[in-house]
Amino acid sequence: MNVTVQGEGTVAITIGTDTTIINVIPFNFFYRNSLSQTIYMSSEFQNTAGLITAVGYYNDFITNLPNMPVKIWLAETANTDLGGGWIPANQMTLVFDGNVDFPIGQNDIVIPLQIPFVYEGNNLVLMAQRPMDTTYYSSLDRFLYSTTAQFPNRTRYAFSDSTPEFDPNNPPAGTLTDMHPNTT
Repeated sequence: MNVTVQGEGTVAITIGTDTTIINVIPFNFFYRNSLSQTIYMSSEFQNTAGLITAVGYYNDFITNLPNMPVKIWLAETANTDLGGGWIPANQMTLVFDGNVDFPIGQNDIVIPLQIPFVYEGNNLVLMAQRPMDTTYYSSLDRFLYSTTAQFPNRTRYAFSDSTPEFDPNNPPAGTLTDMHPNTT
């Protein structure tokens, strides 16, 4: 049994509880590079402010993917959707740029941030990137997600095998959806 113990005063807030599986957000390993961005509403944080020290996702992979490079940016925004386009990474804080293990099976993927983010209680936008890789993996390496009809266009994503690594400061148009990865 795996157990995660948090320090005193730590509050874990999970946004999304559906058990539906999708393979495109936040990191798409079926394609050689991917970029996604999701807005989380302040009401989903129960109007709480504080220091964000980690981000958690929930995967269901058939491939063991250790040491996979990923990047995560965070920012606060007044936006409630991404219908007007991406929020460029140069308007955000790079909070993680390193390698993460994505094991086989159903797992809680906890990514401790290298730079804790001071969250003041507004809507939060998270950009996640899988930098260009020489390999692609199974389409069955997927993450749990939820859909919230009251927040349409809250996620924008792009993925490719042939495009050079996406520039997070000038992303492609991408695709909009009301889906979001279950995130803690």
